[in-house]
Amino acid sequence: MLYVTGGMNNGGPNAYSTVYYLDVSLPNPTWSSTTMVSGRWQHSAVLVGTDIYIMGGYSGNSGSAISLMVDVLDTLTNTHSSKSVDNLPRMRYAHEAVYSSTESRIYVYGGSVSNQSAVYSNVVDVLDVSTGSWIPGVIPDGGTGTMYVNASIINEKIYFKSGWNGAHPNLMDVLTLDTFNGGGGGNSGTGTENFVAKFNASGEHENSMIYQDVDDEFVVGTSVATNAQQALDVMGAINVGDTDTDTGTEGAIKYSALAQDLEGFVNGEWKSLTLGAGSSPAPTITPWSENASGDVYRDANNVGIGTDTPFSRLSFGDSPAVFDNPETRIAIFEDQFGREFYGIGATSIDPLDPGLAFFGGTGASIPWDGTTGKQASMILHKSGKIRFKKNANFEEKIGIGNEYPFSRISYGGTSAFDSPDTRIALFEDRFGKEFYGMGATSGTGAEPGLAFWGGTGSSIPWNGTTGKKADFVLYKSGTVKFRKNANFEAKIGLNTDSPNSIFSLGSSHAFNDPNSRIALYELSSGTYFYGIGGATLPKLSGGTNSGLAFWGGTGSSIPYNGFSGDFPDLFINEPNGNVGIGLLSSPNEKLQVNGGISLGDTTGSNAGTIRYNGDFEGYDGSEWESLTNSVAVSSPWMLVETLANNPSVHTSYNGGRVGIGTGEDAPNGTLEVRDDHATLMITSMSDTVSHPSIAMSAMAPNGFRKGGQCTFTVVHRPMRLL
Repeated sequence: MLYVTGGMNNGGPNAYSTVYYLDVSLPNPTWSSTTMVSGRWQHSAVLVGTDIYIMGGYSGNSGSAISLMVDVLDTLTNTHSSKSVDNLPRMRYAHEAVYSSTESRIYVYGGSVSNQSAVYSNVVDVLDVSTGSWIPGVIPDGGTGTMYVNASIINEKIYFKSGWNGAHPNLMDVLTLDTFNGGGGGNSGTGTENFVAKFNASGEHENSMIYQDVDDEFVVGTSVATNAQQALDVMGAINVGDTDTDTGTEGAIKYSALAQDLEGFVNGEWKSLTLGAGSSPAPTITPWSENASGDVYRDANNVGIGTDTPFSRLSFGDSPAVFDNPETRIAIFEDQFGREFYGIGATSIDPLDPGLAFFGGTGASIPWDGTTGKQASMILHKSGKIRFKKNANFEEKIGIGNEYPFSRISYGGTSAFDSPDTRIALFEDRFGKEFYGMGATSGTGAEPGLAFWGGTGSSIPWNGTTGKKADFVLYKSGTVKFRKNANFEAKIGLNTDSPNSIFSLGSSHAFNDPNSRIALYELSSGTYFYGIGGATLPKLSGGTNSGLAFWGGTGSSIPYNGFSGDFPDLFINEPNGNVGIGLLSSPNEKLQVNGGISLGDTTGSNAGTIRYNGDFEGYDGSEWESLTNSVAVSSPWMLVETLANNPSVHTSYNGGRVGIGTGEDAPNGTLEVRDDHATLMITSMSDTVSHPSIAMSAMAPNGFRKGGQCTFTVVHRPMRLL
């Protein structure tokens, strides 16, 4: 968590009492806030465990009162703590505070103690966190009053770096914590020349430390009541720490954390101070060191565990590699039975390609030993391949063959077409000849794309010049090409994202649009087209009709776009289903043809059928009838003569009755003529006929009658047949 306490708006009359805090562990953190007991700025804040101690500072703008209050904020609840803490012994602003976890104390130093004039403090006030009370102040060695000071704790010493006291002093004040118990100050109390001592609050000597110059030699006494007699005179035990260097100075003493032994540097090496003089052999020099934080390290040489010839900084196990061996595993955690294991080790799960295995908790089974146990969750093979036995979650982008991935998974380098190194195999044999997968290809043309192979048989995938071409290619332009059959179980929409049929092309009513046409063949220029599409044609009566159009090759003109171009060869009208062939407008009948219709013969017997078998005939449901009334071979009529300037036809009949004007009625005689005011002329065909005769009756509204206005003429003369 990150906390920001108090502050003041520049020029504002009051200091802020707001505390803002932010959970920086969240992916998208937002600020929250709470309040202090009182507003303040130029204060100090120290984290002690889960509490923040907020001390001193201005309560308003410059010149306002300086706060003595100590607020304690509980970060577990982000509310004011119920802990009881005394006010500061003296008011301060622009000061510094640090916390010593070893002593459970807060040390407050520096700052200005007056809001009217520059009075800089050089006193350290100490808060005992366990009691909430303050220990009387002390002046550190060489203490100089200053404000805007910085402080750090290093090895039980506080280093105060001065900030401002009317100038910029280049001073470092130091306070040694393990000898400080409060008091009036390092230079207070009684003493003699060249003598410095620590005193308690009553001015009494506490035997805490004595410095004295004896015969121009600097000596130190600690916990002694009289003057120190040696360079170091100690009444009590000495706590010796470790050193960071492998090489000491003659006579140096240290406590080796690694060997857990007191050691002295003698004749160029560290030797144990606890082993007897007769002990042999003497402890060897350890190559390990420990820093101030307790971290153990070494600066040079390699370390071998399970091998005496390490070739790396840390070499674990023998060389050559010992696979599937518990002794060459590194356990991050394991139970005492070796069955619950989190760690790493070498494995030969693939005898041809061994590698480094990672186990993610084995449950009730020991890690895999080559034949039994739980297999590794992840293996980094000798060849560089990585195998996951279970799911893997990668929060960052992954590049395979690409060190600058721009996507979640980036496979291969830029434009690495027709390369086996940039293919993803769902399955392939070890020879690379049987392959199911995908990869980038340049195809047969200049346009590259993503290719899919469905098993290559005995041929490697296409490499740009040889091998089997891809079964399916998604080109850079978005074009899709199938080399073999494609089966789509769902509906397919082209240029529409909501197909209602198994195959839907274009959006609704996209007429006269080249994007909604299906081409069976077309030139690249689009001027020669065989295919289908939606079209809108004009009506003869005005307006338009839309429908499905079929083009059988448009020649040099684009298909009709509503204004220009070749009209469709066949058109199915959308409103009524009328079909037009070769029309320049929408059809008015169920079938309308602009041009001739060629018919063939048929033996069918469906009423309404027409055919051509030497004559155009129609089937009326019972027999075929001529559609031209021409004389056929089977007709009882015989054409005799057709005059050029008289369209009447002279025919003869070889049997039966003849009716003229009788309509569908059967004639009553061999020849019956029905016509008001009709004249019938009969000419004798032979000289032997002297009295040709004919019976006539005129039609009347009430039936047949004799007489009337009917006339007839009989001519007796020979006639020549033409």
